[in-house]
Amino acid sequence: MKILYTIGLVYLVMVLALYTFQRKLQYHPSKEQVSPSYYGLNHVEAVSFDTEDGESINAWYAKAKDGRPTFVYFHGNGQAIQNRWERVRLFTEHGYGILIVSWRGYAGSTGTPTEEGLHLDAKGALRFLEVKGLQPKDLIYFGESLGSGVAVPLAAQHPPAAVVLDSPFTSAADVGQKSYWFVPTRFLMKDKFDNMAHVGQVTSPVFIFHGDGDRVVPFSFGQRLYDAISAPKELLRLPGVGHVAPLTPQSWQKMKDFLEKHTGTP
Repeated sequence: MKILYTIGLVYLVMVLALYTFQRKLQYHPSKEQVSPSYYGLNHVEAVSFDTEDGESINAWYAKAKDGRPTFVYFHGNGQAIQNRWERVRLFTEHGYGILIVSWRGYAGSTGTPTEEGLHLDAKGALRFLEVKGLQPKDLIYFGESLGSGVAVPLAAQHPPAAVVLDSPFTSAADVGQKSYWFVPTRFLMKDKFDNMAHVGQVTSPVFIFHGDGDRVVPFSFGQRLYDAISAPKELLRLPGVGHVAPLTPQSWQKMKDFLEKHTGTP
């Protein structure tokens, strides 16, 4: 009995520690701030905007050309906007605009990341673009991994021209439960990012690409999310590819073809 009591006590302490420090496990902010010019992106501006709760959010912005839409890019939990400079270059080379948002608490942005806070960051991004004369119909929401948990609810509330999801999940709680299977993670998580609760309300066309070798967010999660979408959609399965893999010419062409078809841009 004493051994069982000790094991139970150790387990409870471990669960309490996981609950207390869960956001440190969920978010991995990169603090390094780099100018877009460092990567030769001289056509991209380093900008900032304020949120409703008073945080200052760092971002990179480039205006669209030829009437093309503008990507609103929401990165993953362990990334920073400079880690996506190649995608910024690719999108802008093809005439798309982009606003890539550095989450609160990440490089150049004030505050601490939480689910509620990230949603406020996204709404601040829409207000920033509204000042630039852009409405949701002029935008493509791009959600990468954790960013999918912001892009999907935002699309349900403010329908864009299209949505692109890279390695998305059903919910962050499902991802957490997979990683910490030995505790009731799904019930303990504060920031659940429940995409399944919102994706059925998305009316914009949705393009998903996901590697079936993903060990962080299993491909089956992306498949389940895809199956729940009633809007026009396409799923690109990437054989043997892991989590948030670099865009290849083939995957970019598939995405571009889908976007041009559904946004009416050449």
